[in-house]
Amino acid sequence: MNENPSRLKILVYFLIFSVLSGLSYQMIQDRMRPGLSAEAPEWLVYALGVAPNFLGGVSLAAGFIVVARELVEMNDRRLSDLMATGLATASLVLWEILQIWLPNGFFDAHDIFWTFPGAALAFIAARSMLGAPAPNRDVGA
Repeated sequence: MNENPSRLKILVYFLIFSVLSGLSYQMIQDRMRPGLSAEAPEWLVYALGVAPNFLGGVSLAAGFIVVARELVEMNDRRLSDLMATGLATASLVLWEILQIWLPNGFFDAHDIFWTFPGAALAFIAARSMLGAPAPNRDVGA
């Protein structure tokens, strides 16, 4: 029988997948990309260009998953994890689409694409690290 994850497990998950990936996002966005040399290999330019979206997907989805697990009472956390991941992904995709109309905004379909594997990583990590309590089955009723 699965039990609820300990507060320590939840904290470790949150620190690794939400905080650390969020800080990595900022480091790449603010420090690495602006200082990138014009002679940098094309693959590196591409990777650093989409990394913030991948890491944003990880960070936001992980944060939403932790919050949803605290706010939503469910026996099986799969649905709340999926809804939190979906909300985070939809928010990031909408933000990218809004770039079309924002001054100095830059829409890039690759950014949308890389949001999905990032959010999926947060979901898969939550399922494996935090699991879900077994459904409550009342046998005698």
